Amino acid sequence: MNKQIAHRQQQLSDAVIEQFRGIAASTLGHLTDSGYLRGIRPLFDGARLVGNVVTVKVHLPDGSILRDALLNSLPGDVLVIECVGDEHRACWGELRTLAGLIKGLAGVV
Repeated sequence: MNKQIAHRQQQLSDAVIEQFRGIAASTLGHLTDSGYLRGIRPLFDGARLVGNVVTVKVHLPDGSILRDALLNSLPGDVLVIECVGDEHRACWGELRTLAGLIKGLAGVV
């Protein structure tokens, strides 16, 4: 696996993921004392996503690592991307969103 994609940790069971669905992200962040980033907002009201996480660090302008991240993800996963090197360009767009939908990702952050 590419060193910029974190190794998959032990997956949460479907039952545990279902229990998390009813908990606000702010509550989880408060209880775990980490993992809640200021400034991140959903694109639309009522958005919630829960799933096992695949984390990836992208060094722009080369975003090809995202292909590997998509290939290594499983349906229901949440892809969390750290984009390094350019704060003015997106590393994720319409075609990658389509690929994520086809793959069955729970969401992308």
